[in-house]
Amino acid sequence: MIVGRRDAPLFLPTLKERFMPVVTVAQSPGRTLEQRRELVAKITDAFVTSYGVAPEAVTIFLQDYDDSHWGKAGQLHLDSKKTE
Repeated sequence: MIVGRRDAPLFLPTLKERFMPVVTVAQSPGRTLEQRRELVAKITDAFVTSYGVAPEAVTIFLQDYDDSHWGKAGQLHLDSKKTE
C-alpha cells in the first residue's frame, strides 16, 4: 500500500506502530556473538518495558569501529594507543 496516492486507501498507523525505536550501538570490535545476542535482547526488552512497544517494532544496529575508524581528544584511537 502506498501512502499518499489518490487511488490507494489511506494508511493510518496505530499509536504503537508510530513508535518504532531504532537504536545504533557504536563499539570497538571484540564482542562475542553471544554477547551481541544478549545486548540486543536486553535493549529490546528495555523498549518493550519502558515504551510499551512490541518487540518486533525495535530495530537495533551494532556497528564495530576498529582503532583506525574513530578518534578521541583530537587523534585516532590507533595513534593514542602508541603513546600509552
